Amino acid sequence: LWRWERMTYKQDNRIRELSFASEWQGRLLNQWQLTLGYGWSRFGIAQELNQFLNSGFQQSFASRWNRLDQHKLYAALNGGAGERWLYDLGLASVYFPSHRTKVFAPRLGFKYLLNDEWRIKAGAGRHYQYLTTLNDDDDPLILFDAWLPTPRERKIPRADHLGLGVEFSYSSALEVDAEIYYHRYENLTRYNRTQRSGEPFYLDGSSESYGLEMRGHYDFK
Repeated sequence: LWRWERMTYKQDNRIRELSFASEWQGRLLNQWQLTLGYGWSRFGIAQELNQFLNSGFQQSFASRWNRLDQHKLYAALNGGAGERWLYDLGLASVYFPSHRTKVFAPRLGFKYLLNDEWRIKAGAGRHYQYLTTLNDDDDPLILFDAWLPTPRERKIPRADHLGLGVEFSYSSALEVDAEIYYHRYENLTRYNRTQRSGEPFYLDGSSESYGLEMRGHYDFK
């Protein structure tokens, strides 16, 4: 006796963002360019992820994340030293009201002009991302990544970026650059798919990536 059943899973993940940004630029001591800014974002998130994760996931997130805010203050300073050095320094302060957490995100970048055509560049920065995905690499097949806010009891995911590269340009038609990079990610959130009594629902996660990026641009006129 054969029995055939049709099963339908509904997976819906919607994110709406309302944002406001204001920025001011000016010269400082006729030597540096100073940028000051403020940004505000409000996220409206809804999800219906039937059978996507376990029931604990649904109970944990249902109707908890209807409206979330993020505030960001930042400052950047651009300038140079001598005839060959250029630099870009920045610092951002980000506040997450739902977490009652404030974080600082510095960044810096340098360029050294070898000549009119070649430049060496290096940069580093720290970044935070409010929205995250909860999945598990042990799942044999992942068809849907659910984007959700970081749980209130978790730290905001953080990424540290490092890069070193070289740029080449010839007139205004040809541009080429290559960069080696290393990225380190901390405070990632994974769900405990085999949760037992007394065990946490969330698991700590971290990762890293590295590689080489190359880009070329030629303007045919």
